Amino acid sequence: MTKFERFLQFFNIDSDPSFFEEIYAQSEMTKSYTVLLLLANFIALFGLITNSVAVIIGAMLISPLMGPIISFGFAYITSETKLIRQSLTTIGKSLVYVILSAAVLSFISPLNELNEQILARTKPNLYDLFIAVFSGLAVSVSYLSKRANAVSILTGVAIATSIIPPLSVVGFGIGTGNWAVSVGSFLLFATNFAAIVATTALSGILFGNQYFQHLKDFNYIKKRLTMIVALILLICLPLSFTLKQSVENLKIRRIVNQAVGNIKNATVFNVSYSMNKDTLNLNLALAASKPLTHDETLVLKAEIENRLGKKSDIHITQVALKEDLVSNTRTVVKAQPEPVELNIAEVSDKFREKTRDIRAEIAKLLAPAEITDYAVLLSSDNTATLRLKVIRETPVSAEEMNMLTKFVSSNFKYNMKVNVETVIPEAATAEEDAKKPEN
Repeated sequence: MTKFERFLQFFNIDSDPSFFEEIYAQSEMTKSYTVLLLLANFIALFGLITNSVAVIIGAMLISPLMGPIISFGFAYITSETKLIRQSLTTIGKSLVYVILSAAVLSFISPLNELNEQILARTKPNLYDLFIAVFSGLAVSVSYLSKRANAVSILTGVAIATSIIPPLSVVGFGIGTGNWAVSVGSFLLFATNFAAIVATTALSGILFGNQYFQHLKDFNYIKKRLTMIVALILLICLPLSFTLKQSVENLKIRRIVNQAVGNIKNATVFNVSYSMNKDTLNLNLALAASKPLTHDETLVLKAEIENRLGKKSDIHITQVALKEDLVSNTRTVVKAQPEPVELNIAEVSDKFREKTRDIRAEIAKLLAPAEITDYAVLLSSDNTATLRLKVIRETPVSAEEMNMLTKFVSSNFKYNMKVNVETVIPEAATAEEDAKKPEN
């Protein structure tokens, strides 16, 4: 017995060689498999669109896609050619069915705004890879040992490793024309897929070698593992970048909150930033009982730039609130490990990032109309009001206003008030002429 064989013998567990019968069965794309796959996709997509965690978890439990992925992992390491071909065919068809159906549903859906659950699956990092690795080990060992609680283990793994929701988000991105969302979510799927295949193959080497003679051949194992490691390292590159971004984002938010914390009766409710060459463009929204003076603003900018340790272009937007509301907001922010953003911050951020889309949708509801100006105001009772200035022939009716209010509130997940100022075309033309400089 070679040293490598003695090493493998150490990991031998009470395995059941009949597990391969189940692995073959799970790699087949039967009618029931296809139905469950599409149902899981529809449930996941609707859960994502409505921002419902419980619904998304339900879709994870229904999805049968984990079966052929695990089958491929075992087949790859044991050189089961028929099983490799069968499992890859099932996986490939599954991806096409899920992505295309999700794209069609997303295209016709009136709700197509990005929300927390969708965005959470667009920027995977190294921690997602670690989760998938440990989850893959758990489920593959449970298959090999034929443990009585294998079903509950598979259920836990289905929840821990996101398989069907990322593919649904890929379809959502295609259907809504957001390619960045599609690419990011497909990276998450690829991460989970590669990790599960790799750990399943590793489990086959360590715990199933007593049934497969070629798994005791060190050179054979070395070739197979080299390809797996190369794939994992390739995926680690973008994952490392997104992890670095997450750490940088957390650092910036903490620095901003610490700097603003020195200002009496002021707190942060939104922070966004971007890099332009060597300069950090930082947009900061503050809520304060009274506006900061010019000197206070300069001091705050200097302190933030000093703490960041890099050249920064800082823009500050202020919202006036009652003193007691600011005080309560500050208390909430300090009680959390990360800065808490008021709902109005989400509304404001969406207006900044998707101005054209929002104006286009609202203009359709008020058609024929042209939106010339808008603003979001936060009152002392923490309610938000959307003010619109539109050009159209007739004033907005009560029915149109009710429909518009529901549309805005639904999109921003916030109880919004809407105020519309209507300007008839002739008055708009006169207003424009008055603004022109005299010759």
